[in-house]
Amino acid sequence: MPGSLVRDAIAVDLLADVDLEDEGAAQNGTAMEILWPKEVQFLLDITSVTGTSPTLVIDIEGCESSDFSTTDVVTLGTITAGDEADGTQLAVQTYVNSKYVRAVADVGGTTVVYTATLKAVPYHDRETRSVNPTAQTLT
Repeated sequence: MPGSLVRDAIAVDLLADVDLEDEGAAQNGTAMEILWPKEVQFLLDITSVTGTSPTLVIDIEGCESSDFSTTDVVTLGTITAGDEADGTQLAVQTYVNSKYVRAVADVGGTTVVYTATLKAVPYHDRETRSVNPTAQTLT
């Protein structure tokens, strides 16, 4: 993909251990430790979709515990996909201040199979959250 960085290519796939078929129950991905409390974009890259009436709902969860067994689990964002064209990319941008994140994927439809990756891409250090630098009020 033009403009890809090496860090993007080696980023952890949050869906690596998730079977993206219509199993009927949500599946938890492997937890990833976040080393930066900041704005992060979670990028879903869909390679292919097969089946009838496909749906994919991915909740991105954060927690201070790597096994997500404590009561401080929060939903940081949700990505919803349907019968997307091959090569479609969907993203959600959110502020992450949890120590760990994971993806929880729920696939629906009839004989549905998604081939996809979900990666966390941090924003540049000089970017300010929710502020357009040219529109700031200077005092």
